Formats: sequence, C-alpha cells, structure tokens
Amino acid sequence: MAVTPWIFNTNPTKDGEDVKAAVANRLPGQLEQRTQNLKDRLDLLQAGKGLYLFDAALDAAVLAGNAVYWDKTTLSYKQALAAMDLDPATSTYTLRDTALCEGLVLDKSSATRGTVQLFGLLQDFDFTNTIGSSGATPAEAGAYYLSGQTAGRLTKQKPAVGIPVMVLHGDGSARINPQQREVLEDHVHYRFELFARPAGTIAPPIAGERYVFVIADPSQPGWLPADDPVFAGMAPEGAVYGYNLAVHPELDRVFPPQPTESHYVEADGVAVPRDQCLANANGLWWFNDCYGKAPWIRDYPDESSSSSSSSSSSSSSESPACDAGAALEQLGYVRRGEHTKKLNLWFTKMVFKTQASTVTSLRPKPGSAITIEGCTDGLPATQGDLQIGVDLNMSVEAGHSGYLALKRMEGQKFLQGPMVEGVKAGTNIEIVPVAGESEVDALGYNYGKFLINVLDPNSGASEGVMELDDLGGVNEDSTDDVFFLAFPQGRDTFLRAKLVVPRLGVPTNPKLELWFWFLARTTGVLPDFTLSMRRLPRPDGCTPVALPTTDTPVVLTQCTGSLSIKTYVEVVSAQFTIAEGDTVLYTLSRAGSTDGYAADVGLLRQGYRIVGT
Repeated sequence: MAVTPWIFNTNPTKDGEDVKAAVANRLPGQLEQRTQNLKDRLDLLQAGKGLYLFDAALDAAVLAGNAVYWDKTTLSYKQALAAMDLDPATSTYTLRDTALCEGLVLDKSSATRGTVQLFGLLQDFDFTNTIGSSGATPAEAGAYYLSGQTAGRLTKQKPAVGIPVMVLHGDGSARINPQQREVLEDHVHYRFELFARPAGTIAPPIAGERYVFVIADPSQPGWLPADDPVFAGMAPEGAVYGYNLAVHPELDRVFPPQPTESHYVEADGVAVPRDQCLANANGLWWFNDCYGKAPWIRDYPDESSSSSSSSSSSSSSESPACDAGAALEQLGYVRRGEHTKKLNLWFTKMVFKTQASTVTSLRPKPGSAITIEGCTDGLPATQGDLQIGVDLNMSVEAGHSGYLALKRMEGQKFLQGPMVEGVKAGTNIEIVPVAGESEVDALGYNYGKFLINVLDPNSGASEGVMELDDLGGVNEDSTDDVFFLAFPQGRDTFLRAKLVVPRLGVPTNPKLELWFWFLARTTGVLPDFTLSMRRLPRPDGCTPVALPTTDTPVVLTQCTGSLSIKTYVEVVSAQFTIAEGDTVLYTLSRAGSTDGYAADVGLLRQGYRIVGT
C-alpha cells in the first residue's frame, strides 16, 4: 500500500480571508492528511509487511515503482541499473554503484521526497513503472531482476549481471528482497563430450610415425589441422589439431571457459595433460599427432586414402620427433580401447560471461575508420564504458588521372559518375579563369571555374589595322627608339581614325569598345581626353542610306592617379552598339591649351574589342 504524503506545514485561517468552505476546511483537511499519514504508518507496522524508509531524498527523475540505489555524491536515491566496471589497476570487474539496488519507491510526496520500501510484502500496487505493466496477471508472475538496459526498471529475463530484486505474485502484490551480493563470482559448470574423430580423412601411420590428413573437411565434426583456414591463424605455437567448434553448436555457444584456466579434459576417464590439450580464448587445441597420441582411436579407419592423393598439413609448427612408445604399446597393448575413445571437456564459466548479449571487449579492426574510446577520458579503450565514432579525416593522395569521381552519398552508397578532368584552350578559344576559384597546370589544362570565349579569327586584323584619317595637330615622335603619336601641350589637338566592323563572325547583340595606351611624358596626372564616334551602317544593297553628319560623345574612363615619366596606362571607352559591316569613325581630342599638363602625351597603341550578350 502507498503511504499518504506527510504535510510539513499547516495553514490556519488568517484575518481578512473570505468566509467560504475552501478557507474554513483548509486546516481540517491538512490535519486529516497528517492523521492519515500516521495511520498508514501504524497499519504497516501492525501488519508487519515490510521495512520502509519514509521521507527519503529522491532524485527528481525517480518515479513511483522505480528500483533505486543510494548515490553517495548527491545524497539521494536514483534509478538503479545493472552494470559493471573494469578496474584498470587490477584488471577485474566490479559491480557499479548503480547495481546496488536497495528497494522500490512506493510514492513521492514531492519532486525530491518520498517513501522507499527496502524489504517485505507489497500489495495492491501498480507496477507499470517497475516492469512496464500493472503486474496483476498470472503471466507476469515470477522472479524479476534489475534491468541492465532501462534505469529504474526490472526485467523477468535474467540479464548478464543478474541481481534479484523481487518476486511478483501476479495479483498486484510482490515480495521485495533486493540482493546486494557480488554476482560476478557466480559460475556455471559445464561438461561436453567431444567428437573423438578427425574432421575429414586421414592416412593412419605405423608406430613412431604421424597421422596425415588426406582431406580436411570443416563441415564435419571433430578435429582439423591447426593451420586450417577455419582457425584464421589463431592456433598457439606447437598445436597440431584444433577442435571444430562451428559444428558443435552446443559447445560453441558457451565457449570459451571463463576463466580459461578452469577447463579439464579427460580421455577414457584419464586426465589429459595441459601440454597435450589446451583451451584458450580462440579454441581447443591438441599438441600431439603421433601414432596412438591423437584425439581419436589409435587405428582410426581411413576410408578414402587409396582414392585420394591430396594432402594437408597436420600442424602449425615443426613438431618434435615421434617415439615408438613403450614396449607394450609397440606390441599393440594400449590403455584405451582400439575401437572407442571417449573425450570429455569440463569447464566453468562466470555467470555474467554466459550471456551472449555481454560484450567483454571491443576494438576496431586494424586500418578501420572506426574509433573506440572511453566515455570518461576520451582515450582509446577496449573495455568499460565505450563510445564509438568514425574518423573520416582520411589522408589525401593527389595526382590521380581519370574522369570518374564520387559525386554524392545515398545512405550507405557512394554514387560515382563522369566529370571533366581538365579543359585546355584550342584554336580560336579563350579561357578566362575565375580569380581564386580555378587553377591552370603546367600543360595548360584548366580546373575549377572559368569562362570560355570563342575568338573571331578576324579579330586580330580588325584590332591591329586602324586607318588614320586626320592628325589634327598630332605629331609623330619617339623616345628610346619607341615610336608614338604625340598630343602636344599648349594647343588643342585631335586624332581622327576609322575602323571597319567585320561582315561575318560578329557575336549576337554586338557592342564595340575602344582602348588606348597613353604614355606619360612627364610626372603627373594625365589630362582628360574626349572621345566621340560616328557610325556608318552598311547599306542593304541598292537601298540608299542617309550619310550621318554628327558625332556622338563616348565616355572614356580616365586614369586619375599620378604617373611617373615614361610610364603608360590603358584607357577603355564605354561600349556602344554596332552591327555587322559598320564603318566606325571616331575622334580622340586633347584640350592642350587649357588642361594644364606640362608635356606632350604619347599614344603608343589603339584598338577595339567587339563583345556580345
């Protein structure tokens, strides 16, 4: 039964409160609850049903019905959990504090206070928070153990660390009796009769010789050569045979012994020395393949040696020479029968080691990206509380050619597909890299982001041939054997020129921009030049076209910084619309009489560029 919560403080009626039932009945109700608490406790004591801890400190996560243990750090009861820890100092397992269950929580009077039943009979109780259901049916009856998976819960199936807590009667009642004992010392005794025969076909020797496998068959029960692939190279030094556990499932299910030293092998009732037969974590091994010393009868029948010529090694290392045996053995007298041989394996196993669900050690496969670390310190570990991660910080090996690449992942699959490995410009192709997002190797192949332009094969001639119509005061000059056109200081001058737009190969929606290389003849800021143009469209056959008679101004981006003498810059005009076959006239002017630049300005080169959209 649950105990009515105790009320620590009462609230008598105060001056000024409304006269109503809730106020008038408040104090009597609180006194009634206190009285019921005292009665519940007296009833429990009178019935002698159990041992209770009233007003116990509880963790806020604890629910009524949970199994609890005492946490010495927080000084409160918390949800119990069956678990163990590895003591690195002694390499032994010990029960974790959470496994030291003290009882079940009957009720909670507040978020952190309640009643814990330590021992005795518990009746008329809802065990939903204990076992997941009410516990009031015969099917739910039985012994219950502390869960190793869900904190605070009990389980009917005995876990690896089996700690009995209660016996459920199936009628809503239970006998509470937590067992605080070292369950890790519990063990189970096993005895198995081994298959005393070779797993395959052998050629029987004569006295003083060895048995030789003609055919080793891992699908048969018995003993195989120790170097058989089924053992994956795990045979100890000197072993000649290994027991085929895979076809003896009853033994394989609980093998190996724990501890491994707890095994004993007898042959026809006689103990087999450890240097003759040994069990370890990797299997059961036999160390003598001489005549009469193998784990089968002396003259085991060879059913197919006459029809088979294949052979298999019988040992994993060089075995010592066989002796002919004692004199009586040489005469055919042996201690065991010739037609029967009974091998028995006896061993013990710790109870918690008999559970297939218990992982005793875990380590990543060599070269794997899996990491296994201790939960507390984050260092590599194989036992205890472990956390598993994946290290995808793999090494990178560059320089591999090919056009196939891993494009993306879908679930556990990498999706592979073709990609362009590199692009190189061919004839009349221009590749413009995107700054910071592309590379060009020594062979001229481009990687990353870039722009591809198609070059007009006539663009070089169009750009290079500028027809000068008028040098309005502009002179030819040179410096250091470099010729240029000079716009003199002190007077206004201009240059009138003409260019012809190609009739073929012009891009869609063509626009034209003009560019000029200006040479500084003294140190200072270059003067501003003005630019204008006049476009003469190509006539459409005999259809007359009116001759344009006026120029249109064109913006010319000026360089504003100071230039040193004998340095030059490129100045580019704004783009303007043209069409195939146009003739473009342009005028480049300098107001030398007023611009204040105290020297000539040289024109080293001029040209144009056609772009499209």
